[in-house]
Amino acid sequence: MRDRHDIPRPRPANSSSDGTFALLAAVVSRAAVLVVAIVAAYLAYRYADAWQSPLRDLLITPWTRKDAGWFVNIAREGYHAKNARTAFFPLYPLLIRATHVLFGGSYWTAGLVLSSACYGGAMLLLFRLAAEETTSRAAAVTVLLISVFPTAFVFSAVYSESLFLLLTVAAFLLARNRRWALACLMGCLAMLTRSSGLLLLAPLLLIYAEQREWTWRRPVLEWPRDARLAWLLLIPTGLLVYMGYLWARFGDALLFAKVQRVKWNRTPSWPWEDVWRGAQAASKGLRAVAGDLSLLPSGLLPGHELQLAIARLLLPFAALLFASFCLVVVFRRLPLPYGVYALLALLLPLSQPSSNLPLYSFHRFVVVVFPLFIALALTLERRRAVLWTFAVTSFVLMLYFTVCFTSAGSGARGVV
Repeated sequence: MRDRHDIPRPRPANSSSDGTFALLAAVVSRAAVLVVAIVAAYLAYRYADAWQSPLRDLLITPWTRKDAGWFVNIAREGYHAKNARTAFFPLYPLLIRATHVLFGGSYWTAGLVLSSACYGGAMLLLFRLAAEETTSRAAAVTVLLISVFPTAFVFSAVYSESLFLLLTVAAFLLARNRRWALACLMGCLAMLTRSSGLLLLAPLLLIYAEQREWTWRRPVLEWPRDARLAWLLLIPTGLLVYMGYLWARFGDALLFAKVQRVKWNRTPSWPWEDVWRGAQAASKGLRAVAGDLSLLPSGLLPGHELQLAIARLLLPFAALLFASFCLVVVFRRLPLPYGVYALLALLLPLSQPSSNLPLYSFHRFVVVVFPLFIALALTLERRRAVLWTFAVTSFVLMLYFTVCFTSAGSGARGVV
């Protein structure tokens, strides 16, 4: 007897038009982000006497912000014990270096090209996965919703989100189609991209159990008889490889975790503690938007107070509310592995919060939790007015935060 992961779902007759719509949503969203970034860069530096390279300053400079510098420096120089580079896992900077060596150009250009290529691949696989689990119409809406999410501009930046999303979606799709060696290899590569890649172990194990028609009444000792189970060990192997490198190079296998604690003040905590702190910060943000700027940190550049209130105080908590709603729908309307993965992916940053900033970067972490967007697509696909209201609002916010990120100054802080 075949389980639900093996039974092809019927697709509507207009699946080709749904695919075209998804392609347009992905392309238009990236083009809009690029154009807005160029305009923001031009306006930010329009009073400069001269640019050394106008093309570079318009296309590349806007994206040289925050964590992007860490990735490029790792790609260029490798890891050093005296700085915080070891907090960033190695696969993405390795691929930046490989792209630079193979095709030339600067490391920044290589990173931007790599992120864009990974984003395109991720959207293609996400459309296919969502279509197999639901319908091609819902799959197209999924691509639209994730492409215009307020922090989706990071898919165009020198950040690892595009690569991580590509690998996690690929792992689910391959596991669903019983291609276990490749699925677990994708999980291993995701583990080498971000620490949250380890979370793939749980949903892939559940997919395996469903395909084996395992129940609680069946002895667990029967599992090792299937060689596919051994492939799952590839996922934690990615972590062990990086830990082994850190131990051999710096004498500390857990250096990446220690750097997170020292540099970014991330310490273990109960998830609800960060949720409560995030709610308090959102309350301050609302009052700041209403005009009480005394609640904001001092030393901000004039004109950036509202940006900071929205980006650092309001957006993370809004992302938490969004994720909580979608998570309920995931458990109700998608197979269990998707719900388990989404839940773990949301709990991880809440369990390792920054002591300085509540819900730190939570709005960026949400954008790669793809089951949330499949669930939202199922909810909104037949409610066109609500769907387009949400999509347009989200799109406008994405462009707004693109400006905040790509233009220098205090306004860029807190956006990701």
